Parts: sequence; C-alpha cells; structure tokens
Amino acid sequence: MGRYQIITAEDKVHLHVSTDRKIKVTVKGQGELQGLGSGNPISEENFFDGAYTAFYGKALAVIRPIGIGSIKVKIEADKCEPILVELEAIE
Repeated sequence: MGRYQIITAEDKVHLHVSTDRKIKVTVKGQGELQGLGSGNPISEENFFDGAYTAFYGKALAVIRPIGIGSIKVKIEADKCEPILVELEAIE
C-alpha cells in the first residue's frame, strides 16, 4: 500500500495553498484507490468516492496493489493540468 501526497500548483514554485480545489483520482490496472482525503476537520465528503476537496491545497491518496503489474494513476484538479503516474506493483 502506498500513500501519495497531492499538492495543487501552477508549477513547481507556485502552490495553490490558499484555494481548495476538487481533486479526482482514478486508478487502473493492478491497483485500487483505498481512500482519498485532505485532513479538513469539517469536511463531510466521503473518503471512498474518488473525489475530494483539497485542504490548504493538499490531499492524500492511498493506493493498494491488487496484483503484480502496472498501476496507472490519473490525478485531476479544477484549473490544474492532469497528472498521469505509472507505478509498478512487485512481489
């Protein structure tokens, strides 16, 4: 199982810490999204929906391998470029 911090940003220098954007995580292949959250103490969003609003521009995704092989993760946020990440689950 892996934990991945998501930070909304314009680029590597300018982070969006003052705007909370909706983040969507999609997992394909040999993994599944175990949960997605932001640590916001007053949020009523569900950790298991695959979409969550960032808190101070940050969120955390937990991805669990379900077999050996490639895991493809797509991260999308309002007004941000989508990110594609490929992970490899090994024995």
